[in-house]
Amino acid sequence: MSNGKRMYLFGGFTFNRCRHSGEYLGWYCSNYHNGCKASVLTTRDYIPAHARHFHNHDKPYVHRASNGIYTVVKSERNTLLKRPVLR
Repeated sequence: MSNGKRMYLFGGFTFNRCRHSGEYLGWYCSNYHNGCKASVLTTRDYIPAHARHFHNHDKPYVHRASNGIYTVVKSERNTLLKRPVLR
């Protein structure tokens, strides 16, 4: 499954971008729709500026391919998601 959106990897967890304001980007936990309220605010250079880093789930398995691209493996079926992850 590929939707072409980037993810942000912080502390072993993945985040989706939700907004940008001036020099900052807002990211919400990839498990937000399952009830997780963790979020990260980064600069446009992806440097963390502020984090609410309390998750209600385990870290996902993130695989680094030989070409340097990170992908997330879904734990339910161990299927590889073709989504680039920024680290």
